[in-house]
Amino acid sequence: TAGNITFINASLANVTHLNVSLVNATFTNVTMKNYTFINGSAWNFTLNNVTMTNCSFINATLTNHTLLNTSLINATYSNVTMKNYTFINGSAVNYTLFNVTAANITFINASLANITHLNVSLVNATFTNVTMKNYTFINGSAWNFTLNNVTMTNCSFINATLTNHTLLNT
Repeated sequence: TAGNITFINASLANVTHLNVSLVNATFTNVTMKNYTFINGSAWNFTLNNVTMTNCSFINATLTNHTLLNTSLINATYSNVTMKNYTFINGSAVNYTLFNVTAANITFINASLANITHLNVSLVNATFTNVTMKNYTFINGSAWNFTLNNVTMTNCSFINATLTNHTLLNT
């Protein structure tokens, strides 16, 4: 159990968090490679100007997870519950969600490529000023799913339930 954790101007590799509870964790100006978070929880987990390569969240609960000016490369969320997930001024490539329940999800000024949502439930998801390429949504549901000023190329929704799906300037 760790509270009030701060990493600034750091380079981290092969980091594993197993059965860890984080409260108020902040990473600023950090490069992370091979980050694994298994069977844990994080509350107020902020990444600011972070590059993460090969990161996995498995059997995790994330509340108030904020990513600012952050780049994700090969990110996987499996069996995860997310609440209040905010992604601003960043990019993600090879971003996979599997068996995820997510509420209050916001992407602003983001570039996303190769995004897969498999068995995902979204509630109150908003994408604003986002470019998305190769987006696949399979066997999931979305309620209050809003796209505002979004460009989507090669997007597929398969076996999905969409309720209150709004596309503005998209």
